[in-house]
Amino acid sequence: MGVKRYYHKLDHIVHNVASFFRPILCRIYLYGLDRKTGVFSHIYNTIRYGILLIDCIRYGMVWKMTSKTDWLYEGCIILAEMGVQALTIELLCQRLKLTKGSFYHHFKGFNGYKTDLMAYFEREGTFNIIEQTEQAPTPSEKLVRLLEVSATYPPNLEIAIRSWALQDADVQRVQTDIDAQRMTYLQELFIEMGEPSSQALILARLLYTIFIGCQHIQPPIDEAGMTQLFHEFQRLYGGTS
Repeated sequence: MGVKRYYHKLDHIVHNVASFFRPILCRIYLYGLDRKTGVFSHIYNTIRYGILLIDCIRYGMVWKMTSKTDWLYEGCIILAEMGVQALTIELLCQRLKLTKGSFYHHFKGFNGYKTDLMAYFEREGTFNIIEQTEQAPTPSEKLVRLLEVSATYPPNLEIAIRSWALQDADVQRVQTDIDAQRMTYLQELFIEMGEPSSQALILARLLYTIFIGCQHIQPPIDEAGMTQLFHEFQRLYGGTS
C-alpha cells in the first residue's frame, strides 16, 4: 500500500508539471504564429513532445500499478456503501483517480465489468470461504469455522447484490448459482456429519436462511447476534455451543 501511495503522489506531481507547461506552450505557439519564426516552432515542438512523453509515462505508470482487482474491489465498496445505482464508470474513475482509458484497458465496457465483478464476488464470497472452511480437519470443525467466517462477513455487499439481481437478469443468474453452490456445500457438510441427504438439505436450508435473514431483517442483526444464533443452531443440531 505504501508503494501505491508513493506512485499516486508522484503521479500528482507529474500531472502538475504537465499542467503548468500547457498554457505556456499555447502562448509560445500563438506567439510563433504571429511572428512567423522557426525558433518558436522548435521550442513549441520540444515542449509538446516533452509533455506527451510525460503523459505516456504517467498513464503507463498508473495502468501498471492499478490492477484489474483494484477496479473490482472498488466496485464492491461502492455497492456496499451506495448501492447499485451509484455504480458507474465515472464514479469508479473518480474514486480511483484514473481515466476511462484505464478502465477500458481492463474491461470491455460496463457489461464486461459487471461480468468480471460478479465472478470476483463469487470467488471472494463463496469459493474462498469454502477453501478456508476445508482447512479444518473434521466436519464439525469445518462447520464451526464456516459459521465464524459467515458471522463476520460484511452484509451490505450481499444486500446490494441481491437487490441488483432483482433488476438484472445476468446478476440474477450468478446469484442463483452462488446460492446453489453454498447450499450444496452445506448439505454435503451435514452429510459428512452423518445426516441422511434429505435431513442434510433441511439443515442446510435452515442455516442458510438464518444467514440471509440476519442481513435483511430491519434493523439487521449484527455480528454478535448472528454468532449467538449460530451457536444455538449448533446446540440444537449436534454442534458445539
